[in-house]
Amino acid sequence: MRRWIDLTAAVLVGLPCIAFGQNAEVPKTQPVQEQTAVSASGQKPIEQSKRRATEAEKLAMLRKLDAKSKEMDTLKQKADDVTKAMAKTVAQGNVGTTQQGVQALRELIDQLDQIQDALQKIHEEIEGIKGWIEGQNEALPIMANDILDLKRNKWGNYIQFQYRDTDQSGGASDAFSLRRARLGLTQQIDSRTVLRVSFDVATGTTTNTPQMRDAYVRWDLEPSLEKVGTEVFMGQLPLMLGYELERSSGDREFPERTLYNRTLFAGERSRGINIKHGLSDTAFVHIGGWNALTWDDLEQRTVAPGPGSRLAMSGGARTYGTNWELGISGFFGERPSVSTTRVVSSVTETIVHPAVDREIIYVDGTYVGLIDPKLFVKFELMTGKDRIPIAPGLNQSISAPRGRVNVSGNQVHLGYNINNRNQINVRREEWDPNTDVDGNVVNTWAAAYSYFINPNARVTASHEWITDPSRAGIGQIKYNITTLRVIFKF
Repeated sequence: MRRWIDLTAAVLVGLPCIAFGQNAEVPKTQPVQEQTAVSASGQKPIEQSKRRATEAEKLAMLRKLDAKSKEMDTLKQKADDVTKAMAKTVAQGNVGTTQQGVQALRELIDQLDQIQDALQKIHEEIEGIKGWIEGQNEALPIMANDILDLKRNKWGNYIQFQYRDTDQSGGASDAFSLRRARLGLTQQIDSRTVLRVSFDVATGTTTNTPQMRDAYVRWDLEPSLEKVGTEVFMGQLPLMLGYELERSSGDREFPERTLYNRTLFAGERSRGINIKHGLSDTAFVHIGGWNALTWDDLEQRTVAPGPGSRLAMSGGARTYGTNWELGISGFFGERPSVSTTRVVSSVTETIVHPAVDREIIYVDGTYVGLIDPKLFVKFELMTGKDRIPIAPGLNQSISAPRGRVNVSGNQVHLGYNINNRNQINVRREEWDPNTDVDGNVVNTWAAAYSYFINPNARVTASHEWITDPSRAGIGQIKYNITTLRVIFKF
């Protein structure tokens, strides 16, 4: 019994040194860079010190070192647990009086022996890894720069594949199609400068024509961690009008943007300069100078940028809290004149539509947690003056010059997050192309259900009920559109 008590005391006194590696003599292994390795081709071994390690090998070693450190921490914790168990066994006073007590203590001592052996082995492996890293120190700055280069380039791509069905007379065919195939790259040029470029390679009638979407540089003139700071954007970029134009098509809940946004600001982007300045951590203002038309406007598609040398300005402010956001913005400029032709009795007539001032105001807001934390609401109001875009060229339906009219549009969007995979949305929108004329408002109700396969993939089924009085001439004012879409981000 005395022998077991002495042994127990010795173990309890010496255990902290074992667990934490103090005063422990651990033989050092041969440095890794002096060992041999078999080449990837399976040929004879080559000396590690005679070749420079690949980036993959360096990263693998760093990961291995981290894993071994965590493994050592785990073993130290186990040793601590065994120490406490031994102390508890001795305190019970039956170590030398019962066979069970002796057996329990022997098992704990065996566990300590195993832990010590494992700690010594891991210590040897860590020393070997450290030796290899020291041998590669001259290459570490190069590896760090290579990793930084990888972080500087961030891809943001997505594909939208869909089936669309409609009873709209003269509408698009019921067919499978690629609605969008967007390829985008964001590059961190330096700590203050970011380049963004994106293309859609599924446009046009056959959805296989590439088009440039984003092409701009963002410069942080006044970086700030407390607020937005001051940012300057230059190039072709989304307009900061309302909440819908600037929002990516890869994130929207419904297949398309509202009709009034697609009509007046087709393509959602213009070319110019925009400045964004933070007032506080909850508010910012912005101002910009642009070409008068968005790049995909009907009057801009087939002509050189900036027809008639017309420009425009935008501006606005936005404030937000924990679960709400409110913004006001405006766009002011001059829509250039445009010409159309028609043939009357074999004579071609040219009709010139004069330049008009564009004055458009947006007010929008978002509130999350309406009645229920999972329920959110968004609204957007648009009002102003503009000429409804006219496609240049032959148009038999236009017999007189068209000028500026009062326009308005609005939408209300309710969404409910059932859980992290299921979401339902309902939207009501209106588009009035001339508020001075009665009975011409286009109304659309839309409902959508989305199932998130994972954070980067979802399936959406939507249905739209549309009432368009301008179609009375063809005998169809009401029609429906059903869309089943799958989106993958990568």
